[in-house]
Amino acid sequence: MTEQTAERIALEARAVELGVTFQANIGDAKLQKRVDAAEAKASSAGTAPNEQGPASNAAVPPKGETQKPQRQSVSEPFIKVLGPANGFWRCGMRFDAKPTAFGVGDLTDDQITALEAEPELTVIREKNAE
Repeated sequence: MTEQTAERIALEARAVELGVTFQANIGDAKLQKRVDAAEAKASSAGTAPNEQGPASNAAVPPKGETQKPQRQSVSEPFIKVLGPANGFWRCGMRFDAKPTAFGVGDLTDDQITALEAEPELTVIREKNAE
């Protein structure tokens, strides 16, 4: 695994702040274009990067969906899910720029597949340090 440059780390942080979704393997140039587009959209809407506009209902769950309690295991593999800054609902859960961690038994295979297939979300599988 290669080490990230300071520029890449700053670019990813800005992308998360703006609610830009991306996979870990996205190129710097493509990610920069997404960040630039998000900044232009935020400035044209007169909205600060982490501020929802008055017409936004991103935090409201679709009918029938509810937020499920989150658990995190101490020593088993887990999955982190990040969404856009203004929030995004999938599998009955709301995801935003703050990572949501799940233990192995917390999600079904179908839920994991749905989360990984969703372009608005970034799913990271990793081993939790003890």
